[in-house]
Amino acid sequence: MSEPQPSADTTAKDATKIRRMRVIVAITVAGTLLTAALIIGSYSIITHWPDYVDSQTLNGAEPGLLNKILSVVPQEPLRPMKLQIDELEGALMHVHSMAAGGNAEAKRALDEARRSGDMSKIQALLIREADRLHAQTDFSEFTVLNGEIAAVAYYRGDLDQALLRVQFVIDHRPADLYALHLCGVIHNVRGELMDSQRCFEQMLKWSTNNELWQSFALQCLGVFHRERGELDRAEEMFQKSLAIEEKLDRQQDMAEQYGNLGVIYRERGELDRAEEMHQKALALNEGIRHLNDMASDYGNLGMIYLARGEWDRAEEMVRKALDIDEPLGRQQGMADQYGNLGRIYLARGELDRAEEMHRKSLAIEEKLDQQLGMARKFLDLGFVAQARGELERVRELWTKARDLYAKLEIPTKVKLVQEWLDELPQGGGTK
Repeated sequence: MSEPQPSADTTAKDATKIRRMRVIVAITVAGTLLTAALIIGSYSIITHWPDYVDSQTLNGAEPGLLNKILSVVPQEPLRPMKLQIDELEGALMHVHSMAAGGNAEAKRALDEARRSGDMSKIQALLIREADRLHAQTDFSEFTVLNGEIAAVAYYRGDLDQALLRVQFVIDHRPADLYALHLCGVIHNVRGELMDSQRCFEQMLKWSTNNELWQSFALQCLGVFHRERGELDRAEEMFQKSLAIEEKLDRQQDMAEQYGNLGVIYRERGELDRAEEMHQKALALNEGIRHLNDMASDYGNLGMIYLARGEWDRAEEMVRKALDIDEPLGRQQGMADQYGNLGRIYLARGELDRAEEMHRKSLAIEEKLDQQLGMARKFLDLGFVAQARGELERVRELWTKARDLYAKLEIPTKVKLVQEWLDELPQGGGTK
């Protein structure tokens, strides 16, 4: 496979997304006002399934092989991405070439992939081939092959091997945007947010001549700045990305940036401006029937209405989101919306229903090993416990959240949660 060079055609099909919401909610429960700065949504890189069909072939390979392999990839958190699928195609073509040359191990590896979609034998074969090339100091082919191994390992969930191999690529080709992209994705999935940010900063540095890559790097970095509370810097990143998407008339990605800006305005308390952005995003996504993002838009609007105290309207929006997420099996979307329902029920004083929703959300976050989402759920459950007057339980849950934020290297959230912990009364009763 030749050295990957991002093109407008390739990157125009990329659907790499980042989701996250925050809202400050004034909650009245049993006459006690609870002010909760809640971080809402998922902070993970989200991508969309590619439009591969059975008739598609891999440079002469049999039809359906790629579909078979992708069919066993868990959608979350390891969602298939067009960029890494290109590398995966290269890996399969490499193994086909070896099999055509009489390599019996390559034939067995392909047979296993055809039967079950399992790529473990393909990965092992390519690693041995890479070791052979390295011993022969054929670093050009070695680098290309490591990019392919990284894609195979990523889709198998072998993130340690994927990161090792993608780092080999970056070491030999520091400006390889594909490798920098996957590096950022892997670190993000592993909860290593600072390392993920550094990868995307390098992407921005090396993408000055490619607006599509630049836009993606900008929006990723915008979310990192937003997470740290640097809202002006985040808005700057999102506005720059939006300007590129509007210039290229990429409606799905324009909608993404409208949504990101809506989050910024909501965090500032500019609810009318936030609603305008989310309505723009929803209109675009409805026009192109992009269901995943429509669900997120409904959830975002629901949190605006919650912040205004329009609880029934808020629940209506969240239910619309779930009507999309549940049939599609979108685990992260379901986790987000169950959490949103929990906040609505808490605002209404329906504490049992609120706790039920937050526990459902937490179970999904734990299943997906989304540590940032888990931290948010511990905060949410802590607010429910606070409303019940269970202060020791509040302290336990918020301590878990603080420790996760510390592990994820988000000092602003560590500081915020610690302040809440310090403000808790030492005795019984509610705040």
